[in-house]
Amino acid sequence: MSWVTSDHLRQARERFAASIPGWVQPVVHGLVTTTDGVRRVQVVSGLDHRLPGVVLASVIGRVAGTATVVVSREQLAEAELLLTPAEAALFTPHPNLWAWRRILAEQHDLIEAVFIDDLADPVSSESDRLLRSSL
Repeated sequence: MSWVTSDHLRQARERFAASIPGWVQPVVHGLVTTTDGVRRVQVVSGLDHRLPGVVLASVIGRVAGTATVVVSREQLAEAELLLTPAEAALFTPHPNLWAWRRILAEQHDLIEAVFIDDLADPVSSESDRLLRSSL
């Protein structure tokens, strides 16, 4: 099934969130890659793109709390597949989906998901610090 409307996207987000007991929606989430010792923010999303965060969290096991989580290529590929129906919603861009596909096509030493529940929370890692600096 494709998610064509904003209601479809909302319903999908709610289904994913309901499948994670204790789910807390972060105010910011994103992906940071490291290649040859260089960290790079690949995508940053706030409350305007909540579905990708809960989709990725459902795959990697994130529930709540500001944290940085290592993501395997297999996990990112699974999340990309789960998010693909959102692409049918032509009225909105899909920066997370596009970034995930680009990351999967490239070779990186490390892929990290950063979830920030509150910007006042302590920084969880160097990747978190870099992501926050890009806000």
